[in-house]
Amino acid sequence: LGALIVIRGAQSLLRRFGEDEDALEYKEKRGRWWSMLRGRAVEEEEEEEEYEKRRQRRADRRAVLLAVGVVVAFDAVRWARRQLKTRAGGSALTMASDLTLGTRDVLVVTTAAVPWQTGTSINALMRALMLAIRGHRVSLLVPWLPPDRQRRVFGADAPTFDSPGDQERFVRSWVAAHAQELLGSASQLDGADQVGVSAVVANGGRAEVPEFDVLWYPSKYVEDFGSIFAVGDILDSVPAELTRDVCILEEPEHIGWYHSGKMFTDQFPFVLGIVHTNYCAYASQHGYAGRLKSLALFVINKWVCRAYTHRVIKLSDAVQELPHCTTCNVHGVRASFLRIGLESQDEVKRRDGSYPDGQRRSNGSELSEPAPNSSGAYFLGKVLMTKGYRELLELMVKFYQREHEPARIDMYGGGPDMDAVREFISTHGDAFRGSYVHGSVLDHADVKLRKYRVFVNASRSDVLCTATAEALAMGKNVLLYDHPSNSFFRGFVNCRIFRTSEQFAEQLFAALATPPRALSDEERYRLSWSAATDRLYLAARVPPHHNKMNPVDILLGSVYRNLSRVLTPKTLRSEPDQNAALESMPSPRGRGFESYEPSPMRDAAGERTSFRKPTPVKSSGQDLSENGGRSADEHDRLPVLASAGAEGPSDGFNDVLGMWSRRSGPLAFMQ
Repeated sequence: LGALIVIRGAQSLLRRFGEDEDALEYKEKRGRWWSMLRGRAVEEEEEEEEYEKRRQRRADRRAVLLAVGVVVAFDAVRWARRQLKTRAGGSALTMASDLTLGTRDVLVVTTAAVPWQTGTSINALMRALMLAIRGHRVSLLVPWLPPDRQRRVFGADAPTFDSPGDQERFVRSWVAAHAQELLGSASQLDGADQVGVSAVVANGGRAEVPEFDVLWYPSKYVEDFGSIFAVGDILDSVPAELTRDVCILEEPEHIGWYHSGKMFTDQFPFVLGIVHTNYCAYASQHGYAGRLKSLALFVINKWVCRAYTHRVIKLSDAVQELPHCTTCNVHGVRASFLRIGLESQDEVKRRDGSYPDGQRRSNGSELSEPAPNSSGAYFLGKVLMTKGYRELLELMVKFYQREHEPARIDMYGGGPDMDAVREFISTHGDAFRGSYVHGSVLDHADVKLRKYRVFVNASRSDVLCTATAEALAMGKNVLLYDHPSNSFFRGFVNCRIFRTSEQFAEQLFAALATPPRALSDEERYRLSWSAATDRLYLAARVPPHHNKMNPVDILLGSVYRNLSRVLTPKTLRSEPDQNAALESMPSPRGRGFESYEPSPMRDAAGERTSFRKPTPVKSSGQDLSENGGRSADEHDRLPVLASAGAEGPSDGFNDVLGMWSRRSGPLAFMQ
């Protein structure tokens, strides 16, 4: 019985335990579902709460941004109104840009100076001379490099100078010594009035050097760009007593890249920019990084020209499109090239029988011997692969592959890519048989170059090649690539254009076989600086619908100036030892055209040297005073950066640079 009771009890317990297990399993399952449903509801509630919080945060951020935007917009409007109120910008530009209205005060700013034989030094100097001959009061503002860096820029054979006064006397002596070559004389040319050279001649057929001032601004040569840039505000070098009337910026984009000082358009009623160089094309030829630099320059050049000028003249359409610009060649050739061209024309007439042997030309000089433009082809230019050498070398190789004979084109010039050119020639030896890379820097008027008949220029990066104009003036055939930079030369009788290597070969054969034809009076006039100045007068005129500077341009200029004050490249920053006072800047004055003899610009007593009074040409309908329209105070002024001590100009310029503000444009990242 006990055993039965135990068994029955165990069975009952086991049955109850099983029932409880099933019940627990059911309850557990039901609890999981309930918990899942309840958890989902909780999660939804939490998500709703989180969404509300995020929405509230977004609303708060929008409110903050709106408040900040309102404040910033209010400050921006207030800043813009203040800029437009305080900055003149320019008005009545149509009248201010008319250089024919009478005697004007013109400041020509450039980025190079003699003895550096480059376009921005020679062309700017010629423009200053021509404007002075037209009766304007002209000041030429040029860079002053420290003596220890002049050799690197001017060349190994060029002189160096201890002070701006020394270099100014050299510039004036150089102009006086080359006056006949630069300006010409009436007795050299038949029908000088038609040729356009008589406008630059005075006093008995003798070249007369006009009066002009020379000012200097401190600068540095930046190796990364191969260019000279101003240190500090370039307008600080312009004396306060100098009349602000017309400012001509040679290469305005170059000058404006690192300019963060006073605005040109505020200081002068009319600012004209003349673009010399296709910087975007040069930058794009240096691989992938070069294309990025070219894109950056494309934007910055537009910005700078829009903000710092009222009118921009492009020498050709090879340059990018720029704001308020026009395209016109405002450069000419020296009178010596026109004289050589007339000699060549007389030689052709003599060979054709028009002149008996030994007869003198119309200007009284003997016919030159040997005959010029007789044979051969050549190229003259700075040895840079980006300035036509790469294209010319490749064309000569293709010429050899097509004709199975070398093109025989001699090359003259010096530059940093001389080794690369010679290496290319050595690699393709047969294609350059009979051609010579002379490696010497020659004046285009040198007698060694007069024998050549054809000038070849295959460059696709030039804006306007001065050497091409000089070759045409000398009566040579010119062979040019079909490029916007050569549009000005298309109409000349001795100009030949090619596009392909096949056309190059055909035109080269034809140019070598055909004697150059004589230039007409109109063609010689078009090449002269007198005609270039006439074209400058016309191209500088601002259209009536742009009579006032756009407020957007004014504000863009202010923004760029503020940016350039922040983005200062290392190459233009002050150095620890450059802590001399600005007053130690040597005086750059020395107005006479005496021979170059370095001497201090003050006498023993410390008195300033005196100037000759200018004798400007009297304009029609305008009564000039005895002083040429200037006051006595203006004649006695010294447009200097600072006064030198009685002991004379100080040696060295490095110590002065530290006192100038170092500001630059947004090109520092390009280094």
